[in-house]
Amino acid sequence: MALHPAPSVLVKDVLIYNGLGQPESELQDILVLGGHISAIGTGLTEPEGAIIIEGKGAAVIPGLFDMLANCGEPRHEHLETFSSLSDTALAGGFTGIAIAPNADSAKTTTILCATKAANMVVIFIPLPPFHNNKRARN
Repeated sequence: MALHPAPSVLVKDVLIYNGLGQPESELQDILVLGGHISAIGTGLTEPEGAIIIEGKGAAVIPGLFDMLANCGEPRHEHLETFSSLSDTALAGGFTGIAIAPNADSAKTTTILCATKAANMVVIFIPLPPFHNNKRARN
């Protein structure tokens, strides 16, 4: 699977919340280069060929984290894959997901998080197994 370079994106005139519930005092721009925030400020220069998003005062918040999700891989890919889970999460504003162990074992889930999900934008973190409110022994 070849990874495509992330496009340059300039999001203009948005109200940025700081993660503590407080918005910045003025509308600002966000410049994303190579998939990472490169600059935040007012009147940022548009890079050549960048995708321009007119924010029109929309709110921007830090990425959300789903603390308990399940994935169909392995064996139940017809229900969900790491790729489809990642796409769905991003569409809802989630940039991180804690994955519950699947039916095979917590070890399998950990290996899949480290391999299949390693190059995705969403961060996948495997959870330890739990059984009857106590940590299982596998």
